[in-house]
Amino acid sequence: MKYFKFLLSLLFVSCILFYSCNKSDENDSLSLATGIVLDYDSRVPIAGAKVYLWKHNGPRGDMFYNKDSAISELNGRVSFTFSSTDSNLYLIPTKIGYLPPTILSGYPSATKDVVNEMFLARESYLQLTIHQQNIYTNTDLLYLTIYSYPAGPGPFFSTKPIALQRHEVVRQANTVDTTFTFHLVHHKPPFEKIKFDWQIIRSGTILTQGQDSTSLIQFGTKAYSINY
Repeated sequence: MKYFKFLLSLLFVSCILFYSCNKSDENDSLSLATGIVLDYDSRVPIAGAKVYLWKHNGPRGDMFYNKDSAISELNGRVSFTFSSTDSNLYLIPTKIGYLPPTILSGYPSATKDVVNEMFLARESYLQLTIHQQNIYTNTDLLYLTIYSYPAGPGPFFSTKPIALQRHEVVRQANTVDTTFTFHLVHHKPPFEKIKFDWQIIRSGTILTQGQDSTSLIQFGTKAYSINY
């Protein structure tokens, strides 16, 4: 009887040790990633931003799916716990009235043991009116690109990310005036210009083309017209 009680006690202690070891292994296999959401212009922390933890996956590496999300605190910080075996994780910040990082700046990786900086830019607006001033047929097409590119590498790159913005409008050339509103990021010189390239295509051939540019009003609305 005493021997049986001894075996039960030994089994009980073994179970506790086994469970403790497993819990320790689980904790050891987790990583913590901390991020901070910053204003693109002022670098002041942004509270109330929703940050997604995305997994980059797919046969061509071009697919994302959401693993988790959190709201940034008053100090702009968020934290995520994930498996140490996970890779290709990215932090995606969002907030109404702000634009997320763009193609050139990229999304920060969810790297453990460092504070990952994320940027959101307050929106500036472009109200663009597209005006037909020449005569076109009903089959002619207008291809318009609205974009801003950095002028090249330099000290500006080391202070904060550069936004790459690009919008396209494709429509019938022979039509009434139309006004579009674009949500964009304002940049300081020498990156302040928003550029316009357009082509009129007839039967697959460029009939005519043109270029133009303007500057945005920071956090305001710029009205501008393109005449083709």
